[in-house]
Amino acid sequence: LAGTIRGGDPVRTPAPAPPSVRLNELMASNTLAYPGPQADYPDWLELCNTAVDTVALAGCYLVTGPAPSDRVRLPSTAPAVTRLVPAGHLLLLADGHPERGPEHLAVRLPQRGGALRLLAADGATLLDSTTYGPQYRDLSWGRSPDGTGAWGYLVAATPGTTNALGGPDIAAAPTATPAPGLYTTAVTATLRRSDPRDLLRYTLDGAAPGDSSPVYTAPLAVATPTVVRARAERAGALPSPVTTVPLLVGVSTSLPVLSLTSEPAGLFDSTTGVYVNDQPGRDWERYAEVGLFPPQGQGFAAPAGVRLQGNTGPTTYAKKSLRLFFRTGYGQDALQYPLYPGDPVERFQSLTLRSGYDDSLEQVGGASNGRPTLLRDPLVAELWRQAGGVTPRSRFVSLYLNGAYWGIYDLKETVDGPFVREHLGTGEVDMVRARWDSMEVVAGDGQAWARLIDFFRRHDLTESSQFAQARRLLDLDNYTTLRVLINATHYFTWGYGASAFRDRQREGPWAWTVWDADRALGDVNWNGLTDTYNPLDHDLDSLLTQPLLRNAGYRRDYLNRHADLLNTVFAADHVTALIDSLAAAIA
Repeated sequence: LAGTIRGGDPVRTPAPAPPSVRLNELMASNTLAYPGPQADYPDWLELCNTAVDTVALAGCYLVTGPAPSDRVRLPSTAPAVTRLVPAGHLLLLADGHPERGPEHLAVRLPQRGGALRLLAADGATLLDSTTYGPQYRDLSWGRSPDGTGAWGYLVAATPGTTNALGGPDIAAAPTATPAPGLYTTAVTATLRRSDPRDLLRYTLDGAAPGDSSPVYTAPLAVATPTVVRARAERAGALPSPVTTVPLLVGVSTSLPVLSLTSEPAGLFDSTTGVYVNDQPGRDWERYAEVGLFPPQGQGFAAPAGVRLQGNTGPTTYAKKSLRLFFRTGYGQDALQYPLYPGDPVERFQSLTLRSGYDDSLEQVGGASNGRPTLLRDPLVAELWRQAGGVTPRSRFVSLYLNGAYWGIYDLKETVDGPFVREHLGTGEVDMVRARWDSMEVVAGDGQAWARLIDFFRRHDLTESSQFAQARRLLDLDNYTTLRVLINATHYFTWGYGASAFRDRQREGPWAWTVWDADRALGDVNWNGLTDTYNPLDHDLDSLLTQPLLRNAGYRRDYLNRHADLLNTVFAADHVTALIDSLAAAIA
């Protein structure tokens, strides 16, 4: 942002102050409310003009805290943010990215609460200010009516337009007993208000309580798996956040139970429901409450966002794969929990609930998948890990969605930039994923990948110097092991799902990890050395493997690596033992 102040005060050039300009609205916990021009859901604030004339904002300051870096100046030459028409609204994005344009500020708004000041161009004259407390997900803090009313929480966010009605307070969420969990016999759910003036409303179907939901008057008898949700209402205040208590009565399973609660309409509405519309992006993410209840030990409860995962055949399969996102706006920026025994990584920004897809046990159109097992993908991933590759860990869980049993799922780490950073301790990464006819950029950018492809297209790797450069660009040990995995497990669909990544800061070589092996281990007669099935063969097979095999030294290493792994990790007795272990987990 031109004119951003990062140290000390600027040279003051007094200018006429626009006293009619007012701070009008802000949102410091924008999670799903307003996507913004980059669809990254930024913090934002709004100014309004209460005068009958256009006012100039050039050089005015916005201050979010005491540090020099908390002070930003509006530019002198940017009409979009320096001139405000009568009754107009100016929306500014507090996203920390001033390089994106004059409406983007080099500050963020603290979600825990804070103060915001608007200063005139002299850097000292206070034009307006507000102090605000803790901010709630997708709830804005603003004035009603615009520019002149008292500050409070608004019933609906209105970035860039006239404010909705609001209130100065928000009711405290009710408490509930017993605690969320698994129960062998019926329980009685008791709700308690924090203020004697509060009215409590509740639901038992996963929906958030609304104005027409039943009023709580007495403890609730719960004899089957049920999610009790409740909110408090009080005159002069906005309704409280919703308390969610999954009471999984009579659930008997040896697997950990994962409870997922989300607004039914947000999942199943024919137009807007994420479960029945196979659409990508954060616009198709819905708020959820997630809880894990293992047979022994401590579980977790966490707020998250939920989306449909991958191409799960919305018109074909009833059991879909899902993806969970942990964000600051939901309540925590990551899940901190020892989810996978023996794995040092205990921090997760995203997790995937894999349904099995092509290896699902579900009957589709009167017939099931050919020899379905639910085991193929986790088996291939575990073999890859034992062969030395970085792989997402997983564990089977019984999923209960809004209190209803939804099937056995593979709760798996999501392969993305944070996954690589957590496992390898790297900084920023470049990552691309094979998607049949293209390489999708997952993290960083695709420039380094394009350079790798260009090198392999232009060089004959029989020369030692060129082969040495190929080794600097591509982790050949890792890539060779991937080729063995493909051949040994009939992982012929690696061209849809396998990901390549590299340490961006150190410009490291590209390495691989695996994903989506539901169709592996299906044909004992398949020969991956001669019968490839890979629509990306130009970039991922012919272009990489065949030139490498022209180098005599690499060809020897390639054959030896096959021999070594086929007699160890991929030996029949070892693979059979792994299959038995996985099958026992869901028996």
